[in-house]
Amino acid sequence: MKKTIFLTALLVFTLQSYAQRNNVKQALKAINDYDITTAKEAIDKATLHPKTSAHWETWKIKGDVYKALLERANVKELANKAVGREAFDAYSKALTISKVSQHKDLNKQLSELRKTVLNIGVSFLTIGNDTEALKRFKLGIVISDTIGEESGDFYAMIANIHMQDARFLAAAEAYMECVEQGYDVEQQMNNALAALSLGGSSKYEEVLLKYRVAYPNNTKLKINEANHRIGQGDYDHAIPLLEELVAEHPLNTDYRYALGTAFLDIQNSKGIEHIQVKLKEDPNHLLSLQALGVYYLNKAVATNQQLNRLDQVSTEAIQMEKERNDLLKEVVVYMERAVKLDGKNKLMLTALSNAYNILGDTENHRRVFNLTRALKN
Repeated sequence: MKKTIFLTALLVFTLQSYAQRNNVKQALKAINDYDITTAKEAIDKATLHPKTSAHWETWKIKGDVYKALLERANVKELANKAVGREAFDAYSKALTISKVSQHKDLNKQLSELRKTVLNIGVSFLTIGNDTEALKRFKLGIVISDTIGEESGDFYAMIANIHMQDARFLAAAEAYMECVEQGYDVEQQMNNALAALSLGGSSKYEEVLLKYRVAYPNNTKLKINEANHRIGQGDYDHAIPLLEELVAEHPLNTDYRYALGTAFLDIQNSKGIEHIQVKLKEDPNHLLSLQALGVYYLNKAVATNQQLNRLDQVSTEAIQMEKERNDLLKEVVVYMERAVKLDGKNKLMLTALSNAYNILGDTENHRRVFNLTRALKN
């Protein structure tokens, strides 16, 4: 009797094992026949049975099935579904229980899955579903780490989403990870710095100087450091950096403009030469016109303050009055050109109006004053 029971149990187990092996074969055939629904049903059954689930091929086929599902689905159908994760988990299981000789093929499948996941993430971005896109990009990082591939492209996508959501510090961390992985280094370094700046992070200078040491000849980093130094009022360090840029790129008039304005900020007339180079290339460069107008206005104000402390009939006062008026005439030249380009700038109109008033040019003073008053109304 016991023997009969044993033989019956063995027969049932054998039939069940055969059924599960048949499920694996059926799944494989269904993939080849592009019948993914049947393939999924068959392989899901096979992975639940202890006999077939112990074989790495079962999990590899499940990965193939779910990868195929991922590739053929409409992106909207994938929302709130973990098809990509199922494929990855299946391949990972196959890697765990397979021999090293099988790893090359499995890694190839995972590399293909990585590309598919990236494309699906981008597709979710195009339809405005950032949440689903983020899920795919994060999965892409896990897949990349598993097969030893860089994941900078995924981090860049994640960073861009954070920037759009004004999560600047999270974006900065992702951009910095891109740099660490060597992905589009120059662009991502500057993206990281921009994000840190927008986020008001105290780490900005630390990260900037770290990148400057690592990439001392990087032009954009030099510009970033120069701007940072200027923001701190540290012209002693900013100006040499800008002079380097001008020497390295003598035809780049934007660097000339930056150097010129740095000199003018500290009332150094060396800046005039550099601004004039920019204006020679672009006579209507508004910022250059404003910079020179403001520089001459500041000089005129300082001269006028000295003049007010002198005996007005003295020779020194007469000479200083002439110097002040010459400076105001320069203000008029540049501010008039600037106002023609931007007639709604109240600060420029006010400066121009005051210059005409001091010069005693009543007609032009009234004209500009009326323009200013019209803006207020």
